[in-house]
Amino acid sequence: MINKKQTLISLFILVSTLGFAQHTITLEEVSFKDGRIWEYTGTATNIIIPDSLDGELVTGIGSNAFRNKNLTDVILPSGITIIDVHAFRKNKLTKIIIPPKVKTISLGAFAYNNLTEITIPSSVENIYRYAFIKNNISKVIILEGALKTINNVFLYNKLTEVTIPNSVEIIYNSAFIGNQLTEITIPSTIEVRENAFDSDVTIIRKEEIQISIYPNPSTHYITVQSLSDEIINIYSVTGTLIMSSESKTIDISELPTGVYLLKQGESSTRFIKE
Repeated sequence: MINKKQTLISLFILVSTLGFAQHTITLEEVSFKDGRIWEYTGTATNIIIPDSLDGELVTGIGSNAFRNKNLTDVILPSGITIIDVHAFRKNKLTKIIIPPKVKTISLGAFAYNNLTEITIPSSVENIYRYAFIKNNISKVIILEGALKTINNVFLYNKLTEVTIPNSVEIIYNSAFIGNQLTEITIPSTIEVRENAFDSDVTIIRKEEIQISIYPNPSTHYITVQSLSDEIINIYSVTGTLIMSSESKTIDISELPTGVYLLKQGESSTRFIKE
């Protein structure tokens, strides 16, 4: 009886471990062509999608590729540029990191999940309708960059906090309808269309304080020119805080080469470390 009980306990532990272990998907579990994954046939729900399959870089996630697969966790390939129509629709994802080379997030790409926060990297040029509809998103950060318009992307979530940079030009109808926002601050340069927000949301328009960096690009030091004395924060293109400084002359010699976002108060700009 003791041995049987121990065996059952061991089996339970094994099944639990297998159920929650992160699984790197293989070529045998997907339909893969021209750099895109078109269909996932595996059963694992906590997955890593590798940067390459069979020696070929993964550059995109195809339409409906991971739709309705009960996914709980996904790590996306670092080199993808597109997340196509309904690619991850109707799963159980609570978090997702959008890689820094993504340019397009298509129709309904992450619709009907359980996401709670989203950072849109500066590389993203287009986010199409309903991309994040009906999640549990309470916070959205859009990094200053290529995105110029916001349409009905984030409607029917639980948003209480949204950061919109002055690089955005237009917020269209229904963009943020059906959320929990009570107030939002938006740069005065952005055109806000009628019914972009719920009728009870107070929209505060702010004048951008000009901020500039020189030299840019730079290899060792940058100097920030602005009228503000607030702390300066430097972020990666995916929104990770890298460093903070009270000084307007900042040593960046230890940073890896690449593009960074510098933010001081509500003002932000980008610089390149060579």
